[in-house]
Amino acid sequence: ETDLAWLLRQFEHLSIAERAKANLFDALELWVHWKLGNSPATRTKMRLRVNKIFYHDGPLIRRSEVSLARELEDVLPLPLKKLSRADGEKLVSLGRDMMTVRYRELHGFTYGDPRHVLRAAAGRGVEFVIWGLPPGHRLPLLGYHAVLILKNGVPAGYAESLALFERTEVGVNLFYTFRDGESAWIYSRLLRFLRQYLHVSVFSVEPYQLGSHNEEGIEAGAFWFYRKLGFHPVQPQVARMVAREERKLANRPGYRTPARILRQLAAGHLLYEAPSAPHPGEWDNFRVPNIGLAVQRRLVQQFGGGERKLRQALVPSVAHALGVKPTDLSASE
Repeated sequence: ETDLAWLLRQFEHLSIAERAKANLFDALELWVHWKLGNSPATRTKMRLRVNKIFYHDGPLIRRSEVSLARELEDVLPLPLKKLSRADGEKLVSLGRDMMTVRYRELHGFTYGDPRHVLRAAAGRGVEFVIWGLPPGHRLPLLGYHAVLILKNGVPAGYAESLALFERTEVGVNLFYTFRDGESAWIYSRLLRFLRQYLHVSVFSVEPYQLGSHNEEGIEAGAFWFYRKLGFHPVQPQVARMVAREERKLANRPGYRTPARILRQLAAGHLLYEAPSAPHPGEWDNFRVPNIGLAVQRRLVQQFGGGERKLRQALVPSVAHALGVKPTDLSASE
């Protein structure tokens, strides 16, 4: 038994909450060395068996050929398959390995729920594997889902979705190997899949994805990737800057937006609304923290700051609105 295995076993026996265990382990600041060797976790061997390999026998789909509006309004659903818990555990574990060998971590890959894993066939050898979080790790306001992106069974990237009603914030990362291989089409199919599965119609991209405090996004010109697909800025000052840059691009052949300007363009969210979105324009100024602030104001005004009183007052009304009985829910739910 390795020292790490022994240590983890001791942590498992601790009679404290899982979050406390995680905090305690992090506090140790241990260096862990993983010898991948010839294991399935290596990039060379990390793959799933697929029934049929897709071979590209024609040109790749260019970004100019991709229409988000067409994809999002397509009524033909992508084929979905609900996986067993055992198969779900394998996919979540594969996703966790995929992130770890690349020195990355996302909440949904660390705490993925293997009981609710679905696999969607997107076409051209692309598959999306999606899962949520167990009750103890869910977010208070947003519905979180992690997505593993596969190409012919090989991990090609990952995504996360944080949804509230018909709006979702989407973060995507396609690995370098696949970025010139129909990235725009894969992204459009991902949004189509999220609309089908989560019933969302408004898609938001947060500043980090665009390059805010993220030089990789600046170097890749991420802002223009989304803009050319039809996303629009929600901040007026950014919208004015975009208009100026688009005029330069149209009138000055060979012009490229400087990194300094790209950082300014990445200052705010971008949105895309499906043509049939129910409330056009109403999500432009939405901010998740505003909900928390509104709850705090109500907590003070109506309940004198008493959180327990607020919960007692809201549980019956929320349960009625959702059509559930509080007694049917577990403590974590």
